[in-house]
Amino acid sequence: MNIQAILALDLVIIAFAMIPGLQKAFDSLTKQIEFHDENVPDLKKELYDTFVEILKDRIELAKSVKNFIPTAKFEIAHIVFDVRTWFKAFNIMANKIKVQLMKKYYNLNFAISEFCVLATKFDDYMYNFAQANNCSYDSEMYKAKYHEVEKWVSARFEKIISFRREYYEDIYEPYTYIDFELSSTFLKEVTDNWLFALDDYIQNENRPFDNSDVSFCVEINEKEQKRVSYERRKKNSHNHNKRRLTTK
Repeated sequence: MNIQAILALDLVIIAFAMIPGLQKAFDSLTKQIEFHDENVPDLKKELYDTFVEILKDRIELAKSVKNFIPTAKFEIAHIVFDVRTWFKAFNIMANKIKVQLMKKYYNLNFAISEFCVLATKFDDYMYNFAQANNCSYDSEMYKAKYHEVEKWVSARFEKIISFRREYYEDIYEPYTYIDFELSSTFLKEVTDNWLFALDDYIQNENRPFDNSDVSFCVEINEKEQKRVSYERRKKNSHNHNKRRLTTK
């Protein structure tokens, strides 16, 4: 059977039937895409196209070997249904898709929906803003502030993560051939850098107040003074016990 006749077959379906584990890996990838609320693309065509590119290289290599060693024999069918060839094609396709899915974490709103710790910090800041300015969540003031924070923090994050990506590619990629988005530390780095960028914004917002010489003196009666003193001692005692327990 020549190569054109083979390529005319529904190779993906045949490979699913002949190669153990390929159908299961394919279905698992499909579920990952659906989990991210993405439309499942024509994965079978993507797998086929990727496989054909590898197949052509393998056939050219086999022909080159035969030119040097005329007695060497190879069957196209053996190459077509080689397990390693199919799984190499699958892994190339899967990694390409996974990189695109991981890049969604570069969007602040998506990161907030995925990382509880980031959502809590962001929501706390915006809640405090709304309380301090006596505005509702659907007010123009709140929306303007939200977009300001989103724009500033996203720009700060992009600078940080770009540096991390370049560092990874310079140090590791030439040896591992794995994209930064597929590295084992990717989600941790993304989380940490979003938190760092948000903390940076909050600190910049608070800096004018932290550096001011303005002091506020409020006269309170004796009963209120005792209550404030009690609350302060209670808080200090709690913090002390918390530190003591964490250092054991």
